[in-house]
Order: sequence, then structure tokens, then C-alpha cells
Amino acid sequence: SNENYYQILHRLYAEQNTESVPKHIELIISIILTLSKSNYLSGVAYLLGADEFLHPAAECLFHDSTGHSERKRVEKRGTTYHIVHARIPRYVASQFGAKSLKITMLGGFWKYKGQYEKLTTRLHSILKEYESKIDVFKELLQNADDAKANTVKLLIDYTSHPNESLIQSAMEVWQGPALYFYNDALFTEEDFENIMKIFGETKLRDTSKIGKFGLGFNTVYHLTDLPSFVSGEYIHMLDPTRKFLVD
Repeated sequence: SNENYYQILHRLYAEQNTESVPKHIELIISIILTLSKSNYLSGVAYLLGADEFLHPAAECLFHDSTGHSERKRVEKRGTTYHIVHARIPRYVASQFGAKSLKITMLGGFWKYKGQYEKLTTRLHSILKEYESKIDVFKELLQNADDAKANTVKLLIDYTSHPNESLIQSAMEVWQGPALYFYNDALFTEEDFENIMKIFGETKLRDTSKIGKFGLGFNTVYHLTDLPSFVSGEYIHMLDPTRKFLVD
């Protein structure tokens, strides 16, 4: 079993000397590749180094640099790292927890910087484009039309629901009155994709749909910070502020 494989690696690591590991190299590589294919990783993972010894994966670097090709270990700020054996693929080494040789050796000399925009900032900008709260109903009607719905219903529910069985305690504030908007169409994968991508690229390509690129659904944030919807067998809750459905 996978657990037995782990125990074999652990035992070989604990008992290794100048002779024991080299004669087990084929077995070690086979076990590492088997564990990788099964996605079974538990506890401390070991990798075979270029020096033909087992090392904790956290102390290993996989080779992705043009330099250090003959090195079996490198030093970085007082820490010794072991280069992963050439027969262990990079993706396997990474899966076990080894890091990139290139990035490790460049660490401190560069930082990754990329353009980004907070989700809440983007939503705030969208709401400025739809300033009137009446836009919420217009956009939901357009979405229903795009989905080829035949029936649309609107319900204001003043019920307050109990708090005993919530998936998160922060959801307590959302158990009071609610506005329900119903149509009899089922969401397609493209519909889900439009909402998750905010800009709605699939609507942009479909000239038969009148909704503005899928942006319109986001007008619901005029009324709530936690919109939710049910379609088919799924319920979706959107929490862009990450206040109510926390990890």
C-alpha cells in the first residue's frame, strides 16, 4: 500500500549509509513515482538526491537552471540544499515539496510583481455604471430572457430563519428578510462561467444575448453583499468580501 511505501522510504532514510542507498536506487525511484501517480503524500516526504542519498523534500531543489549542472548540493544564506536526482521529474519533485533551484538562488534579488485589481474594487466600479437600484430588476429580467425562461416571479419574504445549523456562524446576519427572483430556466456551464468571470466573455461572443457582457448580474450587490442562487442541484453563494464564508 502507499503507507507501506512511505514506511520503506522512511526506513531507508533512517538507515542509509555509504552503501545502503545506492543499491536501492531503482526501488526508491519506483516508489517515488508510484506515490506521485497516486497523489498520496502524507507526513515528511523524501526525495532521492543527485548524491544518491535520501533527503527530506523540503531540503531539496529540482534542477531548472543553466548553471550548477554538476552540483549535488548548493548553499544559500547558510542553508544547504540538495539537488534532486536527474531521474526524478521536476513535476514530481515539486509535488513532493521540493523548490525550484533557479528561484531559490535568485531569491532576494527579485520579486514577482503583477498588475491586479481587488474583486471588491472591480465590483464597486461596476455598480457605478449601474447607479440606479431599479437596474437590479432590469438586469435580472434580461438574464432570464437570455436564458430563454418562460416564467419570472419576484417574492419579498419577511421570514426570519433560525441560526442553529448554519455552515458558518457569520451567516447569522443573512437569516432575515430576503428578495427572491425566480425564473424557470436552468443555468448552463456558460452561465456559471459568465458570473465567475464577472465580464462575461461568453456573452460578449453571443450577439443573441441582450445582457451587457454578463456584467448586469453584479447589480445585485446594490442590495446584498452575499448573493446566492440555486440552479439544478447546486446552490451558489458569492462572498467577494470574504466575511461570511471564511475558510
